[in-house]
Amino acid sequence: MIVRDLADVVKHVPPLAPDDSAARAVRIMKARGVPAAPVAAGSHLVGMVAEADLLSLAASEGGAAAPSTVA
Repeated sequence: MIVRDLADVVKHVPPLAPDDSAARAVRIMKARGVPAAPVAAGSHLVGMVAEADLLSLAASEGGAAAPSTVA
């Protein structure tokens, strides 16, 4: 992903809150057809969550569908 792509994601994908679930992140990214989503606290961008982050989380939790958060 290049910077221009990142700017498009931030404009067109609703931001996740730091306490949103990983499952919600997956649903939003799948619905929008994007590999990452912004994470915002109020009006401040505090990070991004990517497919790779979610795969790593799933692997570390043994593939369980746990209610993990994005931050």
